[in-house]
Amino acid sequence: MLGETTWSTLFSVSKFYFHFPILSGTNVLTTGRHVYPFSFQIPDEDMPSSFQGKCGQILYSLEAKLTRSMRFDTKAKTDFPFVSKADRSMIPYLMKPQHGTKDKDVMFFASGKISASIHIERQGYQQGEALKVRAIIVNNSTRPVTPKYYLYEKQCFYAQKKRKVHTHILKEKGDRVPAGTRQTVTQVLTIPPQLPATIFNCPILKLEYRLKVILDVKLAIDPEIKLPIVVLTATQTLGQEPPEPPVLVLSHKSQLHLSYHPPTKCLLPRQISIENCKGMEILNWAQKSVLYSTPPSYSLPCPRGR
Repeated sequence: MLGETTWSTLFSVSKFYFHFPILSGTNVLTTGRHVYPFSFQIPDEDMPSSFQGKCGQILYSLEAKLTRSMRFDTKAKTDFPFVSKADRSMIPYLMKPQHGTKDKDVMFFASGKISASIHIERQGYQQGEALKVRAIIVNNSTRPVTPKYYLYEKQCFYAQKKRKVHTHILKEKGDRVPAGTRQTVTQVLTIPPQLPATIFNCPILKLEYRLKVILDVKLAIDPEIKLPIVVLTATQTLGQEPPEPPVLVLSHKSQLHLSYHPPTKCLLPRQISIENCKGMEILNWAQKSVLYSTPPSYSLPCPRGR
């Protein structure tokens, strides 16, 4: 339609940790290639892990700037993955068993009462780990009951208005519980290895997971029980001491790998030809959280759920 205008707004938050000059002042480099390896300690702060979602992302990047007289500055930048350490104060809380109960009177096309009690061993689970669900179902109704198990993800984005995105990650269907019976059933859900870890420490983005158990009763309102789940990365082991903070070593020849192991290396995305260089300013290390008004592509499979 003529005259129609569409507005698209992007919200973001950036945090810079330090600015480190390697060369400054009257230092002059001759024509040719010059390599300046350096290292720095990853700040021991409460920082969220890298994340790529439907409507937002958390990125960590390194940036170098080369300054020359009478010429524009030359910049190089690279992103790298970052995995935060587990909060030691939360470990006892994550190890506690979780349970939920629900009672429901069945009406209309059935009669009687349905009760369910759901138990899991703890709240914190690693990527790729098996989540064992034990359900005690008392079906005192005139209809059979079928338990259905869901692991779903809830993304919350905080900008001008609060926005939530729900995605079903896993769906499993249990065996039918006949009318007038009591059964204890067990279902195992395997958390996908590529599933992003839970995020609670980002000011504009929150990533949470829930276990939802639904008792499917035909022609009746289905009772459901929800339990919170915290997904940890494979490097975040419950009950063990956390590893030392990583050290990042940067040179023009190296490849990017970042983990909680011995010093690693990072590659700038392009080589910098230096002619009559007066100085080089390295480094801005930034963590950036971005919200999109138009969702980007999302690689995590999203099976259709109930």
